[in-house]
Amino acid sequence: MKRLYVTLLLLGSSLSFNASAWIFIPGSLISAAIDATGVNDCPKNVITSLKDNDSLATQDQLGGVGKGWLIIHGGGKITQEQRNCFITLAGGLGSNFVAIPTAMGDNEIDMRELPSRYKKLLGVDNIAILHTRNKEDSNSDGFANPIKNANGIFIDGGRQWRLVDSYLNTEVEKQIKVALNRGAVVMGSSAGASIQSSFLVRGMPGNPKNPAGDNTVMIFPGYTTGFGLLPNSAIDQHVDARGRENDLRPVISAHPELLGVGIDQGAAIIVHQNKFYVVGGSVTIWSMAAKSMLSPIKLNSGQVYMLPASSSSSAPQTQILSEQDAKITALSPNKPQTSQAVNAIDISTLPQCQGENFQQWNNCLGTHQYPNGNTYTGEYQHGMRMGNGLIDITNKGCEVSHNCIGSSSHAQYRGSFKNDRIEGYGTWVSDDGEKYIGEFLMNLPNGKGSRITPSGTLNGQFKDGKYIGL
Repeated sequence: MKRLYVTLLLLGSSLSFNASAWIFIPGSLISAAIDATGVNDCPKNVITSLKDNDSLATQDQLGGVGKGWLIIHGGGKITQEQRNCFITLAGGLGSNFVAIPTAMGDNEIDMRELPSRYKKLLGVDNIAILHTRNKEDSNSDGFANPIKNANGIFIDGGRQWRLVDSYLNTEVEKQIKVALNRGAVVMGSSAGASIQSSFLVRGMPGNPKNPAGDNTVMIFPGYTTGFGLLPNSAIDQHVDARGRENDLRPVISAHPELLGVGIDQGAAIIVHQNKFYVVGGSVTIWSMAAKSMLSPIKLNSGQVYMLPASSSSSAPQTQILSEQDAKITALSPNKPQTSQAVNAIDISTLPQCQGENFQQWNNCLGTHQYPNGNTYTGEYQHGMRMGNGLIDITNKGCEVSHNCIGSSSHAQYRGSFKNDRIEGYGTWVSDDGEKYIGEFLMNLPNGKGSRITPSGTLNGQFKDGKYIGL
């Protein structure tokens, strides 16, 4: 197997003062510490507003990011203000930095030019560059060592699937999280922004016909897991510049436990504990918890947003789930749903299907009641259920062959369909009070999910409808 990995350490001039421990000092000394870094134009109100009541909790104790800091950048130009916030939060120009260019294509990565690229892009000299296309390298002894000594980590843009292929569930990802929990700052731009989320969008990988992959596909099976640095989130970028204003709408509609964060090109959010601050440009929030699905929240530079509370970084948020159940229950199970009802829960914005023969429906939104009594409302492609939809199931045995969730004869599923089957990500709710939220394949829970019953909740992996463990 051909392997390529690079760890390049660039040594340049450094300041004699190292303020890498400033984020641990009492709040009364914050301003002095910022001035001591040698970078004084990261707005002090950014730091102080996020440091209020700082309990130094760890990442998995909050809905936020714990001790450390995230700078999540929407791609495009990084402003001087954003750059200096990165340097300031890392402790100053004398601190240790790491850059990860792996999201870029091979033809874009020239190791001879990377030193000047990151000096210009980030304004720092002391930087180690980590790059590989192989998870074996990512887990090898010593490869991730530069991260262990870094106070600032930068993940560059490109295609996020390359970061998944190289680093997901490896020592590199682990050490990034360790660094975050000890107080480091992780900055990512474009693909480096999206990979920080727990649920990854635009992750479709390359193939021989399209080596770069297709980043217009929002949800691609097998590439829906990010690093989870910002728990319970889906992050999109280049929103305004690429006309992506509504692309997170169906994602959060199908994944109500998530917070959708759409970041305009050139904008950034700085995240600490359970809050974030917008620096430059605008950010759009999609949240079922905030009851803003139909009217997303628009935040501008200088505004602060409080992240939803969570008992853990991986558990579904019960308050959000109950609101989603209320939306499903509000749809009458006794009659076919109209396209207006579907639009009300944001399944699709496709045109309404025309004609009586559903087998001829294509690229449209329609409602059909099948002979077994089940009623589907959602997207059709070439006469098949394909895309997002809602099905009201009165004869569950005809829809799910075995190991179905719950024992009642009536249930509803809302989420993704493929080739006329329940496949992808969705929510199943049964009249007997049982629910499953997660990944499906061939009409059954397969993959990561949560099964919620009156006796408790199972979080982890499912196979052919059965829980197999964490």
